[in-house]
Amino acid sequence: MILRPTTVYDPREKYNVLELCRAIKKGIFRYIGSGENFWSFTYVDNVVSAAILAAKSKLTEGNTYFVSDERPYRVKEIVEAFSRAMGVPPPRGHLPVRLAMAISLPFELYSLLTRSRPLLSQSRVRTLSMNYVYDISRLRALGYRQVVSLEEGARRTVQWYQENKLL
Repeated sequence: MILRPTTVYDPREKYNVLELCRAIKKGIFRYIGSGENFWSFTYVDNVVSAAILAAKSKLTEGNTYFVSDERPYRVKEIVEAFSRAMGVPPPRGHLPVRLAMAISLPFELYSLLTRSRPLLSQSRVRTLSMNYVYDISRLRALGYRQVVSLEEGARRTVQWYQENKLL
């Protein structure tokens, strides 16, 4: 059996979700495009639950299973869940995708010169504006149900970041 988790987050994730939370908290996050695009997104405990379920099932032999929450979320839903967990208003601003791509070029050049991470990159623009949705119906057929909701996962993650002075 092969399990393929989609975008996984948890309190100790110190890259994408932590950067997202920091940008939301500082008020600098802007949706790239409308924010209505969908992502398959899941909390680490849901992946663990799926792995245990798959390990106990004899039906999994030789099959591949995507692991995600029971439904994909609009990017706005994800951002709003983390905003609520931090107790800050959700972002309202949007950047058109083409403008964001153009703006990212100087950031990438500066990061090459300074050997730092760019504030905005073309890769991040693509990630923030595209759909990333995976079919988990095969996993559902085994009886999979997520154990941690987006709201609860965001709350746990933000709480850990705050307790560890990362936010």
